[in-house]
Amino acid sequence: MAKILITGGTGTLGKKVCKLLDAQHIPYVVGTRRKSENNRLVTMDLIQNTGISEAVVGKELIFHLA
Repeated sequence: MAKILITGGTGTLGKKVCKLLDAQHIPYVVGTRRKSENNRLVTMDLIQNTGISEAVVGKELIFHLA
């Protein structure tokens, strides 16, 4: 299970952080408003305050880049 959550992981800075983590083979998930079957994406919406509790469960580190 990934212990890192990245909000804004699909943006300019977030993509760079993801690339760095990938290079080190460090598992993570990206919080996004888009629904997806991709196991690296978790559906959450910071504006609507939905899915956040589920997204942060078990996480030890959160990169808030949104």
